[in-house]
Amino acid sequence: MGNISLSLILFTLFIQASVGMVAINWLSLLFIPATLQHRSVSGKIILVSLCFALSGLALSFLHLGYPLNALYALNNIGSSPMSREILAAIIYIPLLFVYYLTTLRSVGSFVHRITEALVMISGSILILFMIKVYMLPSMPHTSTPYTPVAFIATSFILGPSLVFCIIDRQNRDLGSRLLIGIVVFTFFSYINLLVFGIKDYGIGKINVALVILYPLAMIAVLISIYRRFRNNFTPPGVISLGLVFFCEFLNRYLLFTNTYPSL
Repeated sequence: MGNISLSLILFTLFIQASVGMVAINWLSLLFIPATLQHRSVSGKIILVSLCFALSGLALSFLHLGYPLNALYALNNIGSSPMSREILAAIIYIPLLFVYYLTTLRSVGSFVHRITEALVMISGSILILFMIKVYMLPSMPHTSTPYTPVAFIATSFILGPSLVFCIIDRQNRDLGSRLLIGIVVFTFFSYINLLVFGIKDYGIGKINVALVILYPLAMIAVLISIYRRFRNNFTPPGVISLGLVFFCEFLNRYLLFTNTYPSL
């Protein structure tokens, strides 16, 4: 797999993980008092989300073959879904940076709430534009229900997984809830693979591997949840989440290798 193909896979995964982290942070702020401790934790979540978004944007430029091509791509915003995708990312990232600053200074303030709303809207639009790029009639291999379900599920698998890694020591109750949510969306991703993935892409080595690995990943996370509720010692959730990450990477590799057979 060449650098360009890997950059395309990581670009979509990183951006979707970033948006997922912002969504989970917003939900946690709704249900957890914005104490100084949570402000610090929330700041870490947004900072990691920002790092993933910046990495994703850099990878998108790499995917274009020559980074300055991104500037020329912006000339076609009216007619090119890819141009709109790049523009949405360029808008999302500065808003995310401002959101990070307001999170550190004034959680719950009017400015913070407005910035939070703008980041949520811009992030949602960015995911929408990413989906539209691969739903074009000129891309028959991806213009199926498999693509939007995969992109949305990934946001709510990788985002919560990264948040879990940040907050679990400070808030095990929220960590357990995140693990439950991860299992739910991993199940959706698995059903998407069975219903649309195999139908669209047939039976291959990656499909077979995913059919086996997804249940193993869900079982590993469920065991971790069970032992946590029993207050027994359990290996860190990040170990079982590593298998979930690997499944999502393979799932995206399946999508793009069928879109670009030469990759």
